[in-house]
Amino acid sequence: HEVIPTAIVFPSIAYAVLAWSCVGLLWLVYVPLCLRLAGHRLEFRPVARWTIALALVALAIPPIFSTDVFSYSLFGRLAAVYGLNPYLATGRDLAWSDPLLPYLYWRDVPSPYGPLWTILSIIVAARPDATPLELALRFKVLSLGAFVLSGWLIYRFVQERWPEHATWAYLAFTWNPLVLVEGLIAGHNDTVVLALLLTGAWLLLTGQPTLGTLGLTASAFIKYSTLPILGLAGLALLAQAPQARRLGLSLRLGSTVLGLIVLAFAPFWVGIEVLTSTLNEPGRGINNLLIRGLGWFVTEVTGGRIDALAPASAVGMAVALFLLWLGLVFRRQLRSLGSWTVHDELAAWSRLLLAFLVVWPRIHTWYFLLPLGLALAAGPNHRRCFWAAMVAAMASYTSYLL
Repeated sequence: HEVIPTAIVFPSIAYAVLAWSCVGLLWLVYVPLCLRLAGHRLEFRPVARWTIALALVALAIPPIFSTDVFSYSLFGRLAAVYGLNPYLATGRDLAWSDPLLPYLYWRDVPSPYGPLWTILSIIVAARPDATPLELALRFKVLSLGAFVLSGWLIYRFVQERWPEHATWAYLAFTWNPLVLVEGLIAGHNDTVVLALLLTGAWLLLTGQPTLGTLGLTASAFIKYSTLPILGLAGLALLAQAPQARRLGLSLRLGSTVLGLIVLAFAPFWVGIEVLTSTLNEPGRGINNLLIRGLGWFVTEVTGGRIDALAPASAVGMAVALFLLWLGLVFRRQLRSLGSWTVHDELAAWSRLLLAFLVVWPRIHTWYFLLPLGLALAAGPNHRRCFWAAMVAAMASYTSYLL
């Protein structure tokens, strides 16, 4: 499937060293630049022109650190080309001559994604004769579209209250190495999830709670990790509504969520097996250093009577830590739920998702794209959320080693 003739071939380790060196260099340039420009009023047009240049370069670079775009292609092809249910079938069900097969890392795993992402994957991968290069580019272009929308919405959210900070927030997102490498180069669907979250929040800001809830629900049916955000947004809407309207609002929002659930799952539902791959995700390896360290400690203290590094135990510890954080820290913030602005709510979504990701047994660097983008949209009053997401994202690079 070679498109450009090979002039010279280097050992794999040389490519890895070069790639990681480039990522490190990007961070070494980006972080001081953000710190230096913070608080300055920047011109939008020059920043936007550089953003376009960076995005086009990222689009042209093949997915180096992840083969997820080929997994997305797999799940789309299983349904569109082979007529199989991607929540039951795997890469082993492809024809042996399928050109996608050599590019797959996870060949035995059904789709762990939400049904809306599966529907999008079917649309993107519909052509039976599409090459792996075409498929990768299609998903990268989809990610580029979500990147453009997310950047614009972050700019608009900050411009609403702090116009002098809007361009900095736009730069901090669109020039971020995490966003460029994991969002555009790797083509992860987290950019699409973020775009839907921000669209939902914008609709809430403009007084359209039903459509806003629809956007948030759609994000959760790309990746289920945003379900807590949907719940929190619903509580905020009810807390801010007059007492007499709460029942009607609850029914309207509940029917919106339920309707999307039915429509999204209808093409694939054959029972609880549809969720099996998602539920089994921690069993594919615990790569969270916090959970691994805590699991080792518990196992040692109990003399091995409790295997705290088993997937079920690790999930139990993660849930316990998350609930502890909700009870000790987040509960105090919920007291002012009824007076939250949309910017306060975006910051709360960022903190909620960040806390969940920090303790979840299986994490990846690109997961932190969501709390990072939400924190930037929340504006300068919540900039600590942004730097917390940055620190967590950089620390998560250790997951590549585990």
